[in-house]
Amino acid sequence: TTTIGISSYDIINMDETRVTFRTVDAAVTVRCRHSFGEWQTVREASATEDGERIRTCRICGYVEREGIPSTVRTGTYGDNLTYILDTNTGVLTISGKGKMPGGTEFDYPWFEYSSSIRTVKISNGVTSIGCCAFYGFYSSLASVTIPDSVTRIEDYAFWDCQNLTNVTIPKCVMSIGYRSFLGCGLTSITTPDSVMYIGDGAFDYCGSLKSIRVLNSDCQIYDSESTFPSAATIYGFAGSTAEAYAKKHNRTFVALEPTTLTAKVSAATYASGTATLRVTATPTVTEGMEVERYGVTVAMVNNRVVANRLEDIAGKTRNIPEGCELLTVARRMGVSLG
Repeated sequence: TTTIGISSYDIINMDETRVTFRTVDAAVTVRCRHSFGEWQTVREASATEDGERIRTCRICGYVEREGIPSTVRTGTYGDNLTYILDTNTGVLTISGKGKMPGGTEFDYPWFEYSSSIRTVKISNGVTSIGCCAFYGFYSSLASVTIPDSVTRIEDYAFWDCQNLTNVTIPKCVMSIGYRSFLGCGLTSITTPDSVMYIGDGAFDYCGSLKSIRVLNSDCQIYDSESTFPSAATIYGFAGSTAEAYAKKHNRTFVALEPTTLTAKVSAATYASGTATLRVTATPTVTEGMEVERYGVTVAMVNNRVVANRLEDIAGKTRNIPEGCELLTVARRMGVSLG
């Protein structure tokens, strides 16, 4: 507080930290601290246009102005991906084709808004979730949608997303990286039979995680106590790598009941005629399910499908994506030709 011992003056200039008065004898410049009133919006922000708000000093009348950001942020990431963030709803949508480039959290254009992002929607066509993509979203991120096109979840992808309690890992994911879900609020997780590798610390420090279902009997689980939290019950098939991991690290293991499927491959798509496949240790096949979900390995050359259709015992036809890499499904799923 500054007191000026004069009885008559005019304010002739003011800025953020100084006020200049004109007195009878001279101009006096005084440093002072403003006492601002409440912010008042003079122009609302729209989805694409910034708004503006002001507040006024009660002492000298100085007006401070501040921009209000538009509610929608858009941009590109990498060569093929685009993103849209609605800051009102907290929804981040990522679209495009191909891999999400990895890096540190600071490489992602949406990281600066991480405290306000509550929902992430990744569109079909994106094939990976990059290293550190949603690293340290702490208590903000509560929901994520991962499409079937994603095949890899890279290291640190959802590190310490404490409010993320539920994630569905889609059927085509093959790899879950180092500490990818460390510190998340997950209560249960299922890794589908497509997952061939689970990295060190993938679910470490997930204190609420009570149930882990590993549906690939031959999944490579990193041999470390920190891969899965000690309090979680591990569900898998008898004789699986999940059971071996549980025994070695003194974890509770519950064996899943195998489901048997008999299917017929038509002569048109299998060079040697018809064959019967008996698939054990796999989820029940449902209408419209793509063949890689249940591990049919016929009509393949160099681990790539060359046939494009499968006919089951009910005579219903299912699609097989050409070029789909099924790799070691015969071994890990217990498929035999009869």
